[in-house]
Amino acid sequence: MITLRKLLFLLLALSITFSSFAQIGNVSNTLSVGEDHQPTGICWDGSHLWMIDYSEDMICKIDPSTAEVLLSFPAPDTYSTGLAWDGTNLWCSGNRTNKIYQLDDSGQTIKTINVSGTPRGITFIQGSLWYADSQKKHIYKLNSDTGEYIDTIPAPGGTSRGLAYDGKYLWCADNSLKEIYKIDLDYQKIIMIIPSPNDSPYGICWDGSDLWIAGNSSKTLKKMHTTGTNPVVYLDSLNAHLQYKLTIRNVGSTFMNLRTWISQPYSSLKQNLDSDIVFSPYPLSFTNDQWDQRFAYYNNTINPGDSILFNMNMDATTYDMRYYIFPDEVGTIRDVSASIQSSYLADGDYYDIHNQIVKDAVTEAIGTETNMYWKARKIHDYIINEIHYVLDGRWDKAPQILTQGHGSCSEYSYLFIAMCRAAHIPARYEAGAYNGGQLPYIDEVFHRWSQIYLPPYGWIHVDATWDDREYPANQYRYFGATSKRLFATTLGGGGSNKISWTYNSANSQTGGIRERSRQYTWSQIGSSSIDPQPNTNVVLHQNYPNPFNDQTTISFNLAKHSKVIVNIINLQGIVVKKLLSEPLSPGEHLLLWNRTNIAPGAYLIQLLTEEEIHTTSCIISR
Repeated sequence: MITLRKLLFLLLALSITFSSFAQIGNVSNTLSVGEDHQPTGICWDGSHLWMIDYSEDMICKIDPSTAEVLLSFPAPDTYSTGLAWDGTNLWCSGNRTNKIYQLDDSGQTIKTINVSGTPRGITFIQGSLWYADSQKKHIYKLNSDTGEYIDTIPAPGGTSRGLAYDGKYLWCADNSLKEIYKIDLDYQKIIMIIPSPNDSPYGICWDGSDLWIAGNSSKTLKKMHTTGTNPVVYLDSLNAHLQYKLTIRNVGSTFMNLRTWISQPYSSLKQNLDSDIVFSPYPLSFTNDQWDQRFAYYNNTINPGDSILFNMNMDATTYDMRYYIFPDEVGTIRDVSASIQSSYLADGDYYDIHNQIVKDAVTEAIGTETNMYWKARKIHDYIINEIHYVLDGRWDKAPQILTQGHGSCSEYSYLFIAMCRAAHIPARYEAGAYNGGQLPYIDEVFHRWSQIYLPPYGWIHVDATWDDREYPANQYRYFGATSKRLFATTLGGGGSNKISWTYNSANSQTGGIRERSRQYTWSQIGSSSIDPQPNTNVVLHQNYPNPFNDQTTISFNLAKHSKVIVNIINLQGIVVKKLLSEPLSPGEHLLLWNRTNIAPGAYLIQLLTEEEIHTTSCIISR
């Protein structure tokens, strides 16, 4: 079975074949500087690389095609760490003496500027000198003639090092987090986080097309693409067995009639179900709500003093996943389908988007902004600044959250969705289990986060709760990203007609007195605490051929007479084609899919019966 991650990689491989070999974060060239050298600052003079060798306090001119050192001379400071080229001369920073030196190309000092703090990386932007201060955690703009301070912005992280400018955006390397940040100077916000291809990234420079990164510990200079065809990058994964346990006790003196809905997890861009879902006891039926969230449904009678235990087991892979979003490429609300607008711009009980408190907050947050990406970013950042996390067992509505200034993860999500919808940005929530440590891990608190629809990217994950932290890099980390520590079980736009505003599961009852406990257990694959009882009614095979262009065959087996629905679903969770909906007899079935009016890309083949749901993955090639 092809996992979604492998599926996306195959899709990206196809897109490389037909469009470009460049992928964001990929390395196109590596230069070794030798084990005896320690590169820190680097710069580009138009045809050559210049590098500070920190181990010998030397500045070297390097041929970028051969790594040959063409020229070298002593650095002006014994602790030189930053290097820049202004079009004519070199500039070098000394982080122990708090000085920045202007040098000619033979190493002679032309000028010295004294700065306050500890200068590390330096670069030139439109005639002004910029430097990263590792002590004050800021990036400063200086007049290179007078040394006068002109402007400052917060540094992305706590160990900012190299700086570079590509003609439009500022780039910054963080040594400890091993990340490279793309910063929009007009908004003074990070808009991209790329894992550094070098350990201990220090100096960085722009060569006119790509970014060079000096690895302080890896002793290499690596050239990295900053544009490409990959909209998504997978950074890490977690394979786990997940078990949901729901226990209901009747502590009353009368019989209890109990109705139970358990949210059925699903494969998506952020996770893949690696096994069938095993229920114990088996549900009475399966049902969907108005958001197409699927539930296992039970109806039970519990005697006074008795209890019932519901189990749901599955294997899954979850991912650290990040979108690479280019704000200028984000479309407008006119590029969003009418069905998405109708469902995900509507008001909801916890949103109250027409309330004056919400409307005023949106106005304060976004001002006159018109770009959908930046409206969402400004709302996200406004919530981080105005709301602090409190887990008090309440789910207040958006106006109350704004008034009181605090909330839980659900309340952060409600508020973010409310403000986005009020600003004409489609928004919804996702929720499920949280893994806070090593396996095995028991989650009894759970987590909720948001998604927004940004054309042409589709549904983008946003978690304002997890972004409410120190440093700009961490305040952007989960805008357009999600974590392998999360397992999604429930997707909704608002109150569900099955489980209202809750997630994972819900109950209703008549009679008795209910006492309830719920938990998700994350454990190593194969460590289920109950005997698996897989239902063998349906076996869905991988379609063939796969990938395919115009036609493929879907095969499956039925053990008993069943009504079967077969859907094609895109990676945003939208049904783009219904292939089959009819009763079928037991036996093997072949379904020929002639693909028309569906764009090339990665999709899920979903097979539904009254009792089960199965998925497999496919790729439509170009």
